Amino acid sequence: MHDLRRLLKYLRPHWGTFTLATFAMLLVGLLESAIGGLIVPIFDQAFAQGSGERTPTLFGLQHIIPPSGLEAWKIISILLLAFTFTKGIAEY
Repeated sequence: MHDLRRLLKYLRPHWGTFTLATFAMLLVGLLESAIGGLIVPIFDQAFAQGSGERTPTLFGLQHIIPPSGLEAWKIISILLLAFTFTKGIAEY
């Protein structure tokens, strides 16, 4: 415990940067998961057999994406680009 207090003493002048870096790491993790969550709608669109049943996704993305058609591919593409762009900014 003594070592931790000693290390926190050195962190104190950089507290703002540390908080910003922690927030950015959380955002990167969230967006990485969201990009992985887009795999489900992509496969639902690519291999749809007309059953009408949709697989639930991690972040409820199935409510944003239309059931089928070109509009669904547009939304998936826009979400993928937005997630990747935002993740790149957070990683920087």
